[in-house]
Amino acid sequence: ENLKKSTILTFGSCFASFIHGSLIKKGINSTTFEFTDDVNSTYAVRDIIQFICNGKMNVTAKAFMDYDSANFRKTTDAFKNNLEEATDIVLTLGVSLCPFRGKDFVFSIPPSKAAKDPSVKFYIVNPQRNADNIVDILNSIRSINKNIRVFISISPVPLRGSPNGNVVIDDFRSKSSIRMAIDILNEQSHPFHYWPSFEVVKWYSAHLPFSTFGADAGNHRHVNQFMIDYLTDKFLMSAFY
Repeated sequence: ENLKKSTILTFGSCFASFIHGSLIKKGINSTTFEFTDDVNSTYAVRDIIQFICNGKMNVTAKAFMDYDSANFRKTTDAFKNNLEEATDIVLTLGVSLCPFRGKDFVFSIPPSKAAKDPSVKFYIVNPQRNADNIVDILNSIRSINKNIRVFISISPVPLRGSPNGNVVIDDFRSKSSIRMAIDILNEQSHPFHYWPSFEVVKWYSAHLPFSTFGADAGNHRHVNQFMIDYLTDKFLMSAFY
C-alpha cells in the first residue's frame, strides 16, 4: 500500500535512468533527472541541486546554462517540482575523478572542455571531501522536501576514460572514495539509506557464469536490463516491505 502511494525520483547518470525505467515498467510512479556519466561527481551533483533549490548560480550550473540554457532551465524546473512531490529519492553517484583549475584547486566543469585546458588537472577526490559534498546535497534536498527518504547508491557504470593514463585503476579509486565517504557519514548517523547496487553488480556478479554488462544495445559499459530489474526488485523489497 505504501508503494502504491509513493513517487520515487532517481537522480544521476544513465544508471539512474535505467532504474527509473525499471520502476515505470513495474507500474510504480517515478521521475528522473539524468547527468552524463563523466560529470556525475559529488561536486557537480552538489552544485546542480543547490542551484535548483536556492536559485543561486554556480560554476557547474553556469556551464550547463552556457551549453543549452533553454533545456537546462526546463529540466531543472521540472526536477524541483518533482522533488517537492516525491516521497523517495535515489541518488546514484559515480565519479570521484574531477577536474580542478589552478593553484587554488577550483572545481572545473565540464570535464570534456577541462581536459583541453592546461591549467586544469584531474585528481581523485578524497573520501572526506566527498562526504562533505554529500552532506551539502542532503541539506539542499531537505530544504525543499524535509520528509523525503533518501537512498544513495554508487553507479556501477565504469569511467569512460582517464587523463591520468590508467582508466581501470582510476575507476576503482574513484568508486572506492565515494564508498568510503558513505561509511564516514554512516558512522556519523546521517539520515539516509545506502543501497548497495554497486557491490551487487561489480562483486557478486563476478561469481556468476554470465556477464552482467553489455548484452543490451552492444554497450559494454551499461548494466544488462535483467540485472537492473533484479536490483530494482531487491530495492523495493527492502525499502517498502
